[in-house]
Amino acid sequence: MAILRRKAELESLDMPDDVALFIAQHVKTNIRELEGMLNRVVAFASLTGRPLSLELAKETLRDILPQEKGVGANDIIKFVARHYGLKVGEIKSRNNSKHIAFPRQVAMYLCKKLTSLSYPDIGKQFNDKHHSTVMYSVDKIEKLRAKEPEIDRTVQSLADHFA
Repeated sequence: MAILRRKAELESLDMPDDVALFIAQHVKTNIRELEGMLNRVVAFASLTGRPLSLELAKETLRDILPQEKGVGANDIIKFVARHYGLKVGEIKSRNNSKHIAFPRQVAMYLCKKLTSLSYPDIGKQFNDKHHSTVMYSVDKIEKLRAKEPEIDRTVQSLADHFA
């Protein structure tokens, strides 16, 4: 961070601390790489006419930085299963009884909303369910959330756990 602050000072840049921290966290060994990332962010800000900000730095560097590990489907499935008093194996099972199917649909919905997984990829997480089953589940939970305030609160509460 000290290197970045000094570079910004030499170039008369107004760089917020969160931008310097973000860049510094992603480069640990190479000063040239550190300065290169800063130059890239500064150039992008100049070209777009936007001020330096954390959002701009993330946008500018997203293609060259390793992706941050976010919430995974398995985390969502485990959490939803625990919430509904089920085992992960039950949520992933072929059992379509209502007390298992509904939590499975909620888990599929949350996987779609909270991860970047495709419908087929989500289906694979649930013992190779077809992607159309995942699409149906997402659509059903969206409709239920719109109609049923209690379901909306529950699903939002589950989603908030991962925020």
